[in-house]
Amino acid sequence: MKRRDFLRTTVSTALAASALLSRLAPAAEDTPRYRLTLGQWTFHRAVRGELGVAKRDPLEFPTMAGELGFEGADYSGTR
Repeated sequence: MKRRDFLRTTVSTALAASALLSRLAPAAEDTPRYRLTLGQWTFHRAVRGELGVAKRDPLEFPTMAGELGFEGADYSGTR
């Protein structure tokens, strides 16, 4: 066997094995795959104080999002 053939075979086998092992390895369970955020527009009726909805201060939005289990907040230009 020539050196070039040996190296080609060895490298291709190693790459295939590493690709297979990375797919078989379990993902870390304590790290979520996605981090969810909540958009401020969700509470636009409460911020505006529309009929039938209790008025909320827009500065309370991050607290409300955290209480609902979201890790981040997307702000919008509601008045």
